[in-house]
Amino acid sequence: RFDDRVDGGPMRARAAFQVTSVLFSLVTVLLAVARPDAASAGAVKLGISAFSVSSLSVNLPGQVSVMTATVSGATACSVQVSPPILAGSGVASCGFPSLRIGLQFPVNSGKKTVKYKVLLLATSGAKSKAAKATIGVLPGAGGAPLEPPAIAEVDSGGTNSCAVFSSGGVSCWGNNAFGQLGGGVSSPDATAAPIPGVTQAKHVAIGYLHMCASLQDGTVKCWGDNYHGDLGNGGVPGGLTPVTVSGLAGATAISAGFSHNCAVVSGGTAKCWGWNVTGQLGNGTNTNSNFPVAVSGLSSAKSISAGNGGLHTCALLANGTAKCWGDNIVGQLGDGTPKDSSVPVSVSGLTAATRISAGNSYSCALLADSTVQCWGDNGTGWLDTFTPTAVTGLVGATNVSTGSYFDCVALVDGTARCWGPSVGLAPVAVSNLTDALAISSAWEHSCSLSAPGTVRCWGANADGQLGNGTNTDSTTPVSVVGL
Repeated sequence: RFDDRVDGGPMRARAAFQVTSVLFSLVTVLLAVARPDAASAGAVKLGISAFSVSSLSVNLPGQVSVMTATVSGATACSVQVSPPILAGSGVASCGFPSLRIGLQFPVNSGKKTVKYKVLLLATSGAKSKAAKATIGVLPGAGGAPLEPPAIAEVDSGGTNSCAVFSSGGVSCWGNNAFGQLGGGVSSPDATAAPIPGVTQAKHVAIGYLHMCASLQDGTVKCWGDNYHGDLGNGGVPGGLTPVTVSGLAGATAISAGFSHNCAVVSGGTAKCWGWNVTGQLGNGTNTNSNFPVAVSGLSSAKSISAGNGGLHTCALLANGTAKCWGDNIVGQLGDGTPKDSSVPVSVSGLTAATRISAGNSYSCALLADSTVQCWGDNGTGWLDTFTPTAVTGLVGATNVSTGSYFDCVALVDGTARCWGPSVGLAPVAVSNLTDALAISSAWEHSCSLSAPGTVRCWGANADGQLGNGTNTDSTTPVSVVGL
C-alpha cells in the first residue's frame, strides 16, 4: 500500500534567540584610538579600526551594549571596564577580523547616570593598541539581559521540525508543500517561523504532510494536508492555517503518524482520526475518519505514539505496559504475530516502560532502568523480532525517538546515540552534542533540545528541515535560526 500522493516516499504501507541592543540617543561619548606603534617590515600592522558601541546610553532594564571592532595584527585582546561590571561580561577574544563583545552593566539604583569607561586593548608582543569609549547607564537601567523565550519541547516528523515555547507559541521549519507551516502559503522555510493562530500550545505533533498541536484548554488544532481527514474537522476543505479538531476535548497528549493522529484524553482513553487502512485508528474498523473516533478497549493511557511515517499506533499505560494496533506485517505491534489488529493488543513481555515511540515499521520503549527495547523491522533486517528485544550497549537513556529507519536516544550525560541501517547497527555517538535534554527523529533527520533551550538538528536538509537557513545536509548538529 502506497499513498499515491507521495512521490517516491519510502513509507510502505504493507511491505538566540539573540539579545538585540536598542539604539538610543547619545548621552556621552569619548572615542580615542592610540597612535600606531611602528611595525617591523613585512609584518601585519597592529590596529583597531571601525570601533563602535551600539548603545552608548543604557536606559532600559536588561539592555546590553555591544562593542564591535575590526582588529588586525594582534595576538590577544581584552576589555577593561571601570568601575568593574558584572562578572563574565565583556570577555574578549580577537576573533579576526571582526570582534563583537556584549557589555552587561549592573542595575543603576541611584538617581543620576552612572558612567563607565571602557577600554578595548589589542596586543602583539610588547606592542599594544587601544580604543576607548564612555557608556552612561541611566537610573533604573542595567541588570541581567532579557531572557530568550524558553523552549519546552521539540518534535520532528516527515521533513519538518517544530519547537514549542513555554509561553504556548509554536515555531516550525522545513517542508511546506501542503501548508504544514500554517502561514497560509505553501512555500518552504529553512528557518524557524511562528505558526499563526497557535498561542496556547502544550504539545506539537508532526505527520508526513500535516501538523497538530494540543492546547492548554484541552482542544487540538491541526493544519496542512487533509487528504485522509488528517485535520479532524469533518472533512471541511482548507488546511493552510490551523483549524480546530471537531468534538475533541480534554486532550492531554497527542501524536501524528503518516496520515493519522491520536490523542490521549482525560481519564486515560484515546481518540484517533485520519487514515485507517490497517486499523491504525484502533476503533475496530478499516474505515478512514475525518473526525475523532474512540480507540476500542483502551484505558489508563499515559502517552501515545502514532508511528513516524508508519501505519500503526502504540500507547503507554499507567502500569508500565503498552498496547499497539494497526499494521503488524513485520511485528511492529509486539504481540508475537504478523497479524494486523484494528483494536489494541498487548506488547508481549514489556514491563516498567516509561516512554514509547512508534516508527515506520517498528517500535521502541524506554524502561525505568534507562535501557531501551525495540520490536518489529525497518525493512533491512537490522531489527527482526516480533517481541521486545533489548538494544545492546545502551545505558543511561533519558528518552527515545524512532525515525523512519533509525532511532536516537538522549543520555543522562547530555550526549546522544543513534542506530539503524543508515548510521550503524549499534548505537553511535552524535558528534559535538554534549548538552541534550531530549531528542526527536523524523524520516531522515533529527533534532535535539539542549540547555538553555536551544535546538540543533542534523541529517537530510533538502526541504530546510535542519532550520539553519540552508538546504545542505549535515552529519553534525547545526543550530536552528529564528528561535
